[in-house]
Amino acid sequence: MRFLLLTILIAGLFFALVAAFIVPTEDLRAAAAKISAQIPDEWTPSQLVERFTSDEAVPPEPVVAKSSAPVHGISAANGSPIGDWTYSCTSDAAVEKSCTLTQQIVSPDGDIVFSWIIRVDPKGQFSALWQTKTGIMVNRGLILDAGTKQPITLPYASCVSGYCQTGANLADDFIETLLTTNRATATVQPIDGQPITHTISTQGLADGLRAMRTSILKS
Repeated sequence: MRFLLLTILIAGLFFALVAAFIVPTEDLRAAAAKISAQIPDEWTPSQLVERFTSDEAVPPEPVVAKSSAPVHGISAANGSPIGDWTYSCTSDAAVEKSCTLTQQIVSPDGDIVFSWIIRVDPKGQFSALWQTKTGIMVNRGLILDAGTKQPITLPYASCVSGYCQTGANLADDFIETLLTTNRATATVQPIDGQPITHTISTQGLADGLRAMRTSILKS
């Protein structure tokens, strides 16, 4: 630390001698007075270093936040097959019984690109959750055509790492439509390219919905 202070004093003396020959006396005195006014009565070595480095410091580069969260895709459905759907009911006595009926569409490389989960709660209320991979125009929503007079546009409720989803309670008349329909599609709009329409098989849909109703009524 003494070496640092000695170096600064020697440097100051050198510049003072040079300035005496270059800078006019009046300007030199004014500059000295200005510097003196900025220096506290008592300096500590740390204050001295901070003072002469902080003013000249280059601002650091902004830190860009990078997510380290792994990308999770749509979870695969587990249960028993009913036609092209997967049927499952909770068997844990500690929780209320509910049943689900799920159909998923898998790409050639094995990724689940679309999932439709129909659920019935202990009171017999049906609801549904639709999931699709990210990379879509969220403001276009998901267009469901499943036997109704006009396709239904479902706004996305959320997007997480790997997929976006939307959900809704299903009215009784819509359930009756699903029991008789022989067609179902879901259309999404990718960010790049033309709309993608997923064809959903209705094979097993009616049988699965009836099985869900029967299971809940027995509980």
